[in-house]
Amino acid sequence: MSDDLLERVRARARDNAFWRYLGVEVAEASEGRVRLLVRARDEIRNAPGAPVHGGVFSALVDMAVGGALSTMHEASAGGVGQTTLDLNVSFMGAGTGDVIALDLARQQRFF
Repeated sequence: MSDDLLERVRARARDNAFWRYLGVEVAEASEGRVRLLVRARDEIRNAPGAPVHGGVFSALVDMAVGGALSTMHEASAGGVGQTTLDLNVSFMGAGTGDVIALDLARQQRFF
């Protein structure tokens, strides 16, 4: 893992107001891959001691995709130059602990 790439993604997390608000931690980053973590706390739960709000999970999925893309394309760094066109998250049960998202981005070319 490139320490420089990891630090770039961590800097993105520090510079992004929404990432800071959620407390996103960048655990790993390599080309086309990031692992993000949000620690469970009452501010992001439905109520104190309740499950983590589903929107946190959805947001973290979106952030992981953007984070992985930013490791591959400088134009995507900082959330600029990319847009989520469709996002679908299916829940299998309530999330009560820390939230982890891992994304692998692959570059595809269509001819």
